[in-house]
Amino acid sequence: MGRRRCAPFLLAVAVLTAAHAVAAPFTYTLIAESTHPGFLPPLSFFGGEHPGRTLALNDQGQVAFYAGWAGIYRGDGVTLAPVARVSEGFSAWVAYGFRGNVALNQIGEVAFLGGGLIGTGEPYGLWVSDGVNHTLRVDGGSAQSTALWDWVSLSTSQDLAYTARSAARAAGGVYLDLHTGGELLLAPEGGESPDAFVRTRLRASNETGQVAFFGERQEDSGRYGIYRADVAGVTPIALLSDGFTRFAALHSSGVDSARRETLALTDTGQVAFWGERLDGSEGLFRGDGGALQVLVDTNAGFTTFGHWRDGSHTVLLNAAGAFAFLAERADGYRGIFLGGDGIQPVIGLGDPFFGSTVTELVLSQAGLNSSGELAFIATLADGREVIVRATLIPEPAALWPLLLLGALLRRRQDR
Repeated sequence: MGRRRCAPFLLAVAVLTAAHAVAAPFTYTLIAESTHPGFLPPLSFFGGEHPGRTLALNDQGQVAFYAGWAGIYRGDGVTLAPVARVSEGFSAWVAYGFRGNVALNQIGEVAFLGGGLIGTGEPYGLWVSDGVNHTLRVDGGSAQSTALWDWVSLSTSQDLAYTARSAARAAGGVYLDLHTGGELLLAPEGGESPDAFVRTRLRASNETGQVAFFGERQEDSGRYGIYRADVAGVTPIALLSDGFTRFAALHSSGVDSARRETLALTDTGQVAFWGERLDGSEGLFRGDGGALQVLVDTNAGFTTFGHWRDGSHTVLLNAAGAFAFLAERADGYRGIFLGGDGIQPVIGLGDPFFGSTVTELVLSQAGLNSSGELAFIATLADGREVIVRATLIPEPAALWPLLLLGALLRRRQDR
């Protein structure tokens, strides 16, 4: 009888113990791999010289990404379909991906910078596509006439944010093309004031019409500050005068190279970024125009942040406070980490992965969704490149009722 009375309780303990013993911190869903028959060789998901722009993840678990010369694809781990392909008539500007990023909104629409449809006379510009209908939203004329189309961001309401500078425009800067029609210049370039922007580089927009960008002012001498803007004006988020030496990796010329840097912007107006402080330490920070908060820094067991290959820094943040980043720990482990409720590795170099071993990793600026899922690219030792969505396995709190039930049953049988 004694063994029988204890059975429910012991079963609940066994289930809980087994869950802890076999469960990994994350599950990994394969979105795409470079051996897919629809991709044209030579294929690289890494997006040329700007890997932080290569893919985007939405709250539905969809990932949009550049697939080399094959074009732009969208997948969720079950289906994989093209959004815009060279074989459909788009020029190589769409597929190659070195002139801009790929943006994805919550209903699966994709925005990208691309050349026009071959044979139709359509120009180079910014496009929005649902995979069937391709809409030219911003006409850039010829590629040669546009000095810079740096980044594009698309909201669910189809507001399109971008940076542009060309001879055809009265002013360069950060623009917001409204889905209702019309265009707003949120952060203009030019002017004689020391506060005027010499150069702006958009990095993110949110669902409330705000944008986050790097801005270089007349007085900054080749250094960028970090700003947020909307129709109400421009808000400084972090400046050199806040105790920083720089917010971007240095170019060989000695000035900031923000072309490879990213920012994150939540719908609540929080901006996350990398920065180097006056004492030489570095870290990831966030702010909304008030006091800055440290997300993680080199005092937390990390030696460097950013990509070990080119020094660029990719920072991701969602409204729940989760953040993701590339870094090297003090023990030499290089990988992708997820923070918020503690910091834990997602994947690292040398880890076994999909039947091989990880040799390289890329984290893209739009790769974290509101539920904490994370999309990234891994190169494997067998030569494959894979796009993967990682999902954090929650603590098995749901098993605690089993323990309580077992205890109650045992107590009833003991009576």
